[in-house]
Amino acid sequence: MKIFSTEDKGFDKALDNIVKRGESDTSKVEAAVKAILNDIRHNGDASLLKYTERFDGVRIKQAQELRVRSKEIQKAIKKIPKKDLKILRIAADRIERFHKKQKRTALYLARGLHPLKGLASMCLVERQHIHQLSL
Repeated sequence: MKIFSTEDKGFDKALDNIVKRGESDTSKVEAAVKAILNDIRHNGDASLLKYTERFDGVRIKQAQELRVRSKEIQKAIKKIPKKDLKILRIAADRIERFHKKQKRTALYLARGLHPLKGLASMCLVERQHIHQLSL
């Protein structure tokens, strides 16, 4: 763990980098996704097939070709080695739990200065709980 002092040269920039870690501007992606979903809502299967070709590189003539029957799924699952299938199930469970937790928890970040040693601190505010991390 690296410890920063407010007196360090470049402290503000380093702190901003920590605060912005993991942030990204998703507004362009969100706008593109909304446009695609609206197109599919309004134009149905024709748009779905257009995007399947565009993003997956697969040209499908009719939407019925997209349907994967239960028998086909079960047949494909049987071809997966048991060890790999177990790993996939663990991963799916973790992803599902992560996203459920993500929906429930809202974190807010506040910056401040430690009153004693001049250390920067951050507070994560999770509903009623405040967690202070010294940097």
